[in-house]
Amino acid sequence: MRRELPGGYELDDDPRRIDVDAVHDYLADVYVLEEHRGHGLGFKLVRETIEGSPFSEIRWVLGTLDAQEFYGKFGFGPTSDLMERPRAE
Repeated sequence: MRRELPGGYELDDDPRRIDVDAVHDYLADVYVLEEHRGHGLGFKLVRETIEGSPFSEIRWVLGTLDAQEFYGKFGFGPTSDLMERPRAE
């Protein structure tokens, strides 16, 4: 299903890709092209992705190097129970 966002943008929320047994969801760091920045598009995309999702109440996991303050607006915070296997050098 496609949902129109302000400014003529669309968000694809295809229910065929939704796992009804999900216990957590992962959000990749959102990137907005420079020419589209400053209009709240990143905020709208993240808000709609999380709060408009059928899984808005489950645990969301995110990795970001430089946008902790931005994602904090959506309730993301530091955690100590995740592990990482870094890529080989």
